Amino acid sequence: MFSPRVRWLAFIALLVLAVLLLLQPAAPSIIQPQPQTTAAPDQTIEPTVLSVYSEGIAGRPLNINPLLSGFNDADQDLTALIFGGLTTTDADGSSKPALAESWDVSPDGLNYTFALRRDVKWHDGSPFISRDISATIRLLQAVAFPAPPALGDFWRRVAIATPSDYTVTFTLNEPYAPFLSYTALGIMPAKVVEKIPPTAWPDRNFNANPIGTGPYRIKQMDTAHGIVVLEPFADFYGAKPKINRLELHFYATEYAAFAAYQRGEVLGLAHVPTDKLADARHMENLQLFAAPTSGFNALYLNLKNPQFQQKEVRQALLLALDRQRIVDRALDGQGIVAHSPIQPNSWAYNRYVRKYSQDVEAAKQLLAQAGWKDSDGDGVLDKGGAKMDFAIMSGDDPAHVRVIEEIAREWDAIGVKAHPQVTGFAGVARDFLRKRQFDTIYIEWRDPSADPDLYALWHSSRISDEGQNYASWQSRDADELLEQARLTPDPQRRAPFYAKFQDLFADQVPAILINYPIHVYGVDKRVQNVQVGPLARASDRFRTIANWSVE
Repeated sequence: MFSPRVRWLAFIALLVLAVLLLLQPAAPSIIQPQPQTTAAPDQTIEPTVLSVYSEGIAGRPLNINPLLSGFNDADQDLTALIFGGLTTTDADGSSKPALAESWDVSPDGLNYTFALRRDVKWHDGSPFISRDISATIRLLQAVAFPAPPALGDFWRRVAIATPSDYTVTFTLNEPYAPFLSYTALGIMPAKVVEKIPPTAWPDRNFNANPIGTGPYRIKQMDTAHGIVVLEPFADFYGAKPKINRLELHFYATEYAAFAAYQRGEVLGLAHVPTDKLADARHMENLQLFAAPTSGFNALYLNLKNPQFQQKEVRQALLLALDRQRIVDRALDGQGIVAHSPIQPNSWAYNRYVRKYSQDVEAAKQLLAQAGWKDSDGDGVLDKGGAKMDFAIMSGDDPAHVRVIEEIAREWDAIGVKAHPQVTGFAGVARDFLRKRQFDTIYIEWRDPSADPDLYALWHSSRISDEGQNYASWQSRDADELLEQARLTPDPQRRAPFYAKFQDLFADQVPAILINYPIHVYGVDKRVQNVQVGPLARASDRFRTIANWSVE
């Protein structure tokens, strides 16, 4: 069986990144890549008007390697521009051709055969062929290679064959519909990969001179000043970028990047902090783009707790909340009220799913029908001697604290007493979430994959301590729908399973969805034709960079 997709919580990723930052060896202050292509002696280089775009990013590059960039947004930004995968992900989460021009799936769903483009070149001018894909995947499969465990474990269950230079076939040991989402992985050149043992990665030389097939290549790295300069790759097979000098400036924090924009050092901000939005809105020349990101923010209910085992109680708790008001007050409006664990931009979203609006009277009636009444007049509902009195937990992020305080206040109006409790990021995951030692807990769920597969989050087999069904929801109907969706590669045949699952989720309310998160991207008005759609990763903001231009 394939291991279920491991989807990382934002705070876990931050902890891993912090460790990586501490362990990263010092790099030379200026790294100047070797020239990768040269013009023929008789070739005339036409002068061009220099179009420069500079952007401020929090963090710093560690591994400019698509196989190792998963935990670091700075690495993902660079690899998205430098490398390409067999496929790419569209705004609706569907897979589109990239280095592969087409693919076929066998009727049993076990074999995926890709026909490669013949006009792709590496940044050093050499041709891209199937051997490059084979070398990249075999490196990822190597036990000694320091890949994210779930990623390496997944690819070790896939066999790869290269019948020709422009054909590659993957064979799975069982049907797995989300497979295409894995083929967006960036490919590296075989002539480099095959020379470096799996244990020698991360490789400093490759970090200094990464060779990809993407629209940009590195021109200069100035690590002393935290600047990476990229230039367009003239032989890129796709649309050619209009910006011919791309400068990424790396700062210690988002606040430092924000201050850099105010000083005129950069023209864009990879992310505008929520508590700086009020200032940003008053900056005349700053354009703000708000794009939904993957995942959701939700209040998980521990369904092992007798108080939450009746679905009527869970429905009532949801009906009692004005989630738009919570988003406005606690998150400064930076969120979209969520009605499904699948985002509205996804091809698998059920637009007819039940949508709960606040209805306090209906909430009170449902609680009464479930046997919860204030029998002793103390303002708190009770049933059989038990009180509707429990803890509501979150991490210590100020926005999270505001959310649970708003929820507790609104529940108090229906006789439900929720006591906010706050702890650090590590404590939420280690001491409470994974051990299922909580009553209710508010979390941000981030999923870098655009595939709608929800097996890892809600299948009953994932209730164990190592699983991610933190609510402990058990539903045979839900299990069957998630299983069938995984076995059906065709999106048109797969979508109905997810539509039924979303209907079931809305009826059962195993968790109280609050909102889909919003990523706010800032770009100076001198930068034109910027379009930012839904983001699975922050680096997806560069999806349309070929159209951008600078006055």
